[in-house]
Amino acid sequence: LGTGTGDIKNELLRLYEERGQDWVLEHRLNAHSQFLQSTACLGIAGGLVLALLLLLPLTGPWRQDPLVLLFLLACALNWAVESMLEVQAGVVSTALMALLLFRTAPEHAAAERPEP
Repeated sequence: LGTGTGDIKNELLRLYEERGQDWVLEHRLNAHSQFLQSTACLGIAGGLVLALLLLLPLTGPWRQDPLVLLFLLACALNWAVESMLEVQAGVVSTALMALLLFRTAPEHAAAERPEP
């Protein structure tokens, strides 16, 4: 079920202390993977939701947009090696890029829609 959004840092520090990982404890490191961090924090459901955020746009009209594909690939690679959504800079940059890319339907999807 996860530890909860407010308790993840304390739980990680407790585990570091239990395992004798002094350097990691001293530097108060996070999971260094957004997928692992979200799953530990929110449980398996939270990890699945994060994965779906990357996969669902591939099923919609954006799947042929190269900028969207590049953005999703960049997010997947960055989230695999860093907990980007744990800091304000990561949240703001990800949200801003997503807003700019997903604010309207792609051009090819708009061309398929009949005019009102």
